[in-house]
Amino acid sequence: MSFSTDDQSVQNSQIEELIEFEYNPKNATFHTFYRVTSAAYPIVHDGKTFKPLAGIRSGNIQSTIEPGKNVMKIEGIPRTNEYFSRHLFSTRTHETIVRIYHVQPTGYALAWTGKISSVTRPEGQGIMIMCNPISTMAKKPVSCGGYSVQCTHKLFSRRCGVDRATWSRSGTITAISGNTVQSSAFSTEADGFFTGGELTVNQEVKTIVGHAGDTVTLLDAFYSDDAQAGDSFDATAGCAHTIDECDSRFNNKENCGSCPHIPDANDIQNGNKGFTY
Repeated sequence: MSFSTDDQSVQNSQIEELIEFEYNPKNATFHTFYRVTSAAYPIVHDGKTFKPLAGIRSGNIQSTIEPGKNVMKIEGIPRTNEYFSRHLFSTRTHETIVRIYHVQPTGYALAWTGKISSVTRPEGQGIMIMCNPISTMAKKPVSCGGYSVQCTHKLFSRRCGVDRATWSRSGTITAISGNTVQSSAFSTEADGFFTGGELTVNQEVKTIVGHAGDTVTLLDAFYSDDAQAGDSFDATAGCAHTIDECDSRFNNKENCGSCPHIPDANDIQNGNKGFTY
């Protein structure tokens, strides 16, 4: 049976999870592992055997911008389970790491990681485990990527991948007045080529917000000691940070960091006309 066939099957599409519990006491020199699966048969993944545990199941993985709300509930564990009775009903419960793997076309992939926050045995039910996501374990905020209709990569950065040298031009300043700079080098490219790019003079960098003919307009002016007529410069092309620009101009669609299909308004704000994509 293929993955696609199983995925569309009422019987075979039931999710078979792999759940790994790693007891990791602070300052200890040992770790203990307990690996189980919701399948009816043992599963070997990455050289590790997950033994069947009838009834075990995890909750839904939440999609939220608040990491603390992405809690996980694992239930269906028999009350008499030896491992949980021995290791988890103690003051060191929180020292157990939980990893949940879900089936993929090429095998199993890590879907969720966290730590146990509490273990209870509700009356008449099996053992229930509550877990916090791995993100709540950080001692300080951790930077992470965001998503936007516009690409979030800085032009020429490692993630962008566009070659800076290919899109750079050099020249000599002929005149400076306030936040405008003139040079014949600018007129070698079509109007707008440098808009959004950078102008570097004597290691001072300014953002270009406009380009027409032999003149570029800067976001803010150079100090008189930083740039003068006769100084050499390097100027780079700009980018609108849209997927169309990345594709048609830079031939770099594969590395574009934009999410162009995010709805631009909700249905009420859009006058009940539906989302615009």
